[in-house]
Amino acid sequence: MHRVRCGLAEGVEDLLTGWVAAGRSQSILSMYGHEDLVPLVEDFGIESRPLPARRRDAPAPSGGSKAEHMVRHLDALRDTVDPRRTVVIGDAADDAVAARHAGAHAVLWTGGSHGRAGLEAAGVPVVDSPERRPWPRRSAWRPPGRP
Repeated sequence: MHRVRCGLAEGVEDLLTGWVAAGRSQSILSMYGHEDLVPLVEDFGIESRPLPARRRDAPAPSGGSKAEHMVRHLDALRDTVDPRRTVVIGDAADDAVAARHAGAHAVLWTGGSHGRAGLEAAGVPVVDSPERRPWPRRSAWRPPGRP
């Protein structure tokens, strides 16, 4: 398989290090096949973070929704993760839809393949840099859609 070599966006390594140092965790849900995802995560050097990378449970057609996969992903982590206190960071509007469906918050990043206008249409914060942290303080977290 041909894979384009790339790295983490500037600031992501420091963000993840600070995130874990503050007692938080991260997990990866990807529509990538598991046999491709694990080496990719290892190549980025983020496999040692506290929660595992997970893949879709069954093949999904290209362009299909991630919503049910997100629900299953967060359910598998239910002993340590509360969806209402979870922030999904994605690069596609479907990531925000999936987060909302699972009861989580979402932040979309413009560094992926989708343009800002399409991301903003999802109705969640959109950032150009991982250093911009638009998620609420823990004390202000509420389930999505509630005041």
